[in-house]
Amino acid sequence: MRFYELLYITRSDLTTAQLDDLNTTITNIIKDNSKANNKVVKVDPWGIKTLAYKSKKLKKNKGNYCLLKLSLEDYSVLKELTNRLKLNEAVLRFLIKQVDSLEDSTAQSQAKKPANKEAIAV
Repeated sequence: MRFYELLYITRSDLTTAQLDDLNTTITNIIKDNSKANNKVVKVDPWGIKTLAYKSKKLKKNKGNYCLLKLSLEDYSVLKELTNRLKLNEAVLRFLIKQVDSLEDSTAQSQAKKPANKEAIAV
């Protein structure tokens, strides 16, 4: 069993119903395309954030971010998922990353940072 994080950015003008439909579509792709025990462990919508780069296609420089944590036994699902996300016009960008565990990665990164700058001074 391997663990993955899928972060995708959609247009900011999508309604919550459209975002829920997109999450349902992604979940169905992961669960239905194999006989293995693939599942979406957690859906974490981050909300609307400002994009780092301006796009000519967008009126606003904002996107709706969503993080999904996946547990996969059948990795061929990733190819199907990638193809479907590329073809979806609502999805601006996406990133699929393999992780060691599905723990909260932001909490781990905060724990690794020193408390103050004096701690790193030599």
